[in-house]
Amino acid sequence: MRFLRVLIFRVKRFFRGPMSSPTALGPRPPRITQEQLDEARRILEQTHHSDRVMNDLHLGERERRGSLAQELGVPFVDIERVQIDECLFTLVPPDVLRKHQVVPVKKEGVTLWLAMSDVLNVAAQDEIRDLTHCRVIPVLAVGAQIDAVLAKWLNPQAGKG
Repeated sequence: MRFLRVLIFRVKRFFRGPMSSPTALGPRPPRITQEQLDEARRILEQTHHSDRVMNDLHLGERERRGSLAQELGVPFVDIERVQIDECLFTLVPPDVLRKHQVVPVKKEGVTLWLAMSDVLNVAAQDEIRDLTHCRVIPVLAVGAQIDAVLAKWLNPQAGKG
């Protein structure tokens, strides 16, 4: 069942294109240099393995996620550079945010942008859509940044802000 949902998600994304521009939530992900691109092509010709390309180019997690977002056709957000409104954390129960490792980053009307480390997690999107009655737009983010934000906002000992 999950496979079908992911497949439907990808097909819809392909025909519809990105729901929102990446610049709507922050700066575009960094572009790789021509030297890095040439090196990637050389490595791909030898190995045909994309993970090795990313590792051999010494790209940081932010750059990898930015490239993955472009490949998937979804927006990318650098959570460290976006100011998140505290009221967004009241929309979704804390246990659901932690369970799915997601952070609500923006809400406009009935549309909720949700920073996720796994934008293909359709079950998380469905659950949050049902809880909030909002249209959920997945936005790719770095997992460590999501963890840091969740710890900051949801940890009672750390306090808010």
